[in-house]
Amino acid sequence: MLQVRSCCVLLLKEATHGQYAGFLRDYSAEGLAKDDADTARPGQYPNYQSSVLLWSGGADKGYACPDLKSIVGELAANPQDPHAMLCFGDFIRMNGLDGFEASRPAPDELGGGKSIFPGEPYARGEVYKKLIGAPATPARDRAYALYRAINCYAPANNNTCGGKDVEKAQRKAWYDQLKAQYGATTWAKSLRFYW
Repeated sequence: MLQVRSCCVLLLKEATHGQYAGFLRDYSAEGLAKDDADTARPGQYPNYQSSVLLWSGGADKGYACPDLKSIVGELAANPQDPHAMLCFGDFIRMNGLDGFEASRPAPDELGGGKSIFPGEPYARGEVYKKLIGAPATPARDRAYALYRAINCYAPANNNTCGGKDVEKAQRKAWYDQLKAQYGATTWAKSLRFYW
């Protein structure tokens, strides 16, 4: 399991629990800005746990996402923005943060008390299901959500995205929908199986 420094735990928990304004305030207070990635000295960000917050975005499988701070800024402006929700999911996926809060210390250990962050731990799988089912989700975002939701179970039929498991029949229905309604997309063309 990924071990995360305390400054990063606060920021990640704020972001994964929808406390976007707090994340933006504390991100700036920590001095973690995009410019730091270019000017960082050896040892300044001594481990992966700090540099994860400097994620610069990207275009994995053709779905372009801005840097983490911009994504959270978009979510602060509109927590239901499909593009920002999907990009935050990509940040979680690409940085190996699925299950970030899956295990908690025992109640008698440091950090084992009741969480100060309300709500359930973040789960990409639930985000994908929400976007697939929302009539207002733009076609491109729905197609990408379908692709990612199906891939939550690749390659071993185990849910790696968190949230409630989805039956194989539902995953096949998503696969069929992706192929039928969004067959011209890169995601539909590249997906050969459902799991």
